[in-house]
Amino acid sequence: MDLLRPNADYSTKLFITRTCIDFKQETGESLFKHMKTKLPNSLKDRFHPHALRHSIVTHLMNNGVPVILIQEFLGHSNIETTQIYTHLDNKELVQIIDRFHPRVNF
Repeated sequence: MDLLRPNADYSTKLFITRTCIDFKQETGESLFKHMKTKLPNSLKDRFHPHALRHSIVTHLMNNGVPVILIQEFLGHSNIETTQIYTHLDNKELVQIIDRFHPRVNF
């Protein structure tokens, strides 16, 4: 990327194109519409761009990224807003409890 546009600031960009141009909202919407056509009908109503945001945060949390860093990544001013996005699955919850409270037995 630096060879194509050496003075570009990529620090605020989540997605860029092959030519290092910022990924436009319209392009994202078009991509999601195309991806939605490939899904089974039973999943189409639940598939939307915001689901990607929730999914990314869930994966970050499940892999141990501190919520304060996720808050910064999402651009939230309030940690409580970030916590709305966090979803620990049951397996992860059991592992955490086992790790910090070994006497609790599930």
